[in-house]
Amino acid sequence: MTMKTKYYTSAELQKLSSDYGDRYAIEFEKVYTKYFGDIFPNTKIKSKDGKIHQVSFYQPINPNTSKGKSLSGVSNDLKEKLESTKDKLKSKQSRSYQEALLIMEAFDERWFDEFNLINTDDGVRLKCWGVQYYKIPPPQENSIEELIPSEEVPVPEEIKEMEKNSKSLEVNKYLIWIVVIFCILALILSFNRDSSLPWPHN
Repeated sequence: MTMKTKYYTSAELQKLSSDYGDRYAIEFEKVYTKYFGDIFPNTKIKSKDGKIHQVSFYQPINPNTSKGKSLSGVSNDLKEKLESTKDKLKSKQSRSYQEALLIMEAFDERWFDEFNLINTDDGVRLKCWGVQYYKIPPPQENSIEELIPSEEVPVPEEIKEMEKNSKSLEVNKYLIWIVVIFCILALILSFNRDSSLPWPHN
């Protein structure tokens, strides 16, 4: 089961060098797959008037974390492969290789960062790509409240009931103290009364 990410507009997408025309990196998934393998998410591209208008990605709701690969290791391997691929293409002189280099240089290696990788039943996938890096949502760190188990937050009605019960307890405590003080005073008065009586004579 998958869920769709937010939509990214064409203004948020990574473009190729102007030498290649008005094109986006996300248009060349097949080229990148040839070099990096099947690591790309299910991508939905909406076009308008023949041009890319919006892009979104599908991610698994429950990623496979039990049997997955080390994402840190995969991240490093992919970044090394990107650099070595660019080095090889730079050494080629034919036009087709130079075009492939333009496409490869448009690929931001930070898309291979560990937080942007996810283990799925079909292997490691990118969460999103082809988007300008600063537009990608950063990893969410668990807050202290999320790390420490806590009771369910009461709804307003429950809070009112808790306040009511708390006030009742306060009233009961005062009543108990009044009874205790009354008993103590009664004992003192009784003792004083007994001590004021004349001692019996034989």
